[in-house]
Amino acid sequence: MSLRRWLKRRRIKAVIPSLATRTFPFPLDRKAYKRRNVVERMWGRLKNWRRIATRYDRLARNYLASLAVAGF
Repeated sequence: MSLRRWLKRRRIKAVIPSLATRTFPFPLDRKAYKRRNVVERMWGRLKNWRRIATRYDRLARNYLASLAVAGF
């Protein structure tokens, strides 16, 4: 089953752009795609920050502060 059908069954709007070679491209909400991209880049940045990925900080406030610093 395709990912788009799986998403549609669950009433989730797909914000995945079509390939350039597709004969009939799927409609794309550019604003939603841009927001999705920002979130995915943020997760990638947080995963690369070892302190956050391994949770070195024992106190919740220190961990949240590290998240805030890494988020910028």
